[in-house]
Amino acid sequence: MKKSLLFLFVIIIATNYILVAQDKENLALDYFNKGLDMFKQKKYKEADSLFSISAKIYPFSETFYTLARTKYNLKDVCGYCNNLDSAAQYGDMDALKLFFTNCIRRDSINYDNNLQKDSIFYSIIETEICLNKKYQYFYIKNLNNGELTGFTILNSDSLKNIEEDFITKFPDLKKISPDRINYLLIEEMPEFLGGENAFRKYLADNVKYPKDAWQNGIQGKVFIYFVINQEGGVEQIEIKQSVHPLLDKEAMRVIKKMPKWKPGTQKGNPVKVAYTVPINFSLN
Repeated sequence: MKKSLLFLFVIIIATNYILVAQDKENLALDYFNKGLDMFKQKKYKEADSLFSISAKIYPFSETFYTLARTKYNLKDVCGYCNNLDSAAQYGDMDALKLFFTNCIRRDSINYDNNLQKDSIFYSIIETEICLNKKYQYFYIKNLNNGELTGFTILNSDSLKNIEEDFITKFPDLKKISPDRINYLLIEEMPEFLGGENAFRKYLADNVKYPKDAWQNGIQGKVFIYFVINQEGGVEQIEIKQSVHPLLDKEAMRVIKKMPKWKPGTQKGNPVKVAYTVPINFSLN
């Protein structure tokens, strides 16, 4: 009897949550449709206000995407980029393409090939236009076997307050502390014990949807950055693209508690390797 009552109680609570979510979804859709009418009439300020309210009540990828278009018409470049980013986090691939095309500037640098005749040395500097953040990625391509090695150097992400000149000179890895080098592509990448499928299962088994986020219709894809060190442990964990503090916190928790990996190696030596992984929180 007690088990039956408990089961009934759980069903009632779950039903109430679903009804609350549906009410929020319907209200958000109402504001969205009103915003769409304003957008069609080219009343962009009114549309901007209505779309913003809709996104706050219950976020949809289409709401953020349409809000980005509205910001574009209002000549608000950062609003345009930020909302494209939000739409992309909710799974809109068209928004993601536009974000990388219009909101990130890429500059490439080719270095003197005298460093090593059988290899090409280059770097790519990515600048997030609105946030004014810069990241520099270094690459070595072996012309004989096509092997590509990629890495970043700590403290070079802002290209400020650094002693080295990585704009005109390629980094000499022999003169830089291994603790400052995070590899992206190496000969043998780190491996989660059991392989990629085991890593996916670990995430599926351990990520718990935050109750408050679920009740309030908060969803999206958190991109989290971390480094697997020479011992296979995880370090330097940070949120690369945020959705909401509740989801960010859960993504951080799961990555922090990961078991050790098999470390990656370059030329037979264990090295640190950086990863950026999406963790998807979907109400569906």
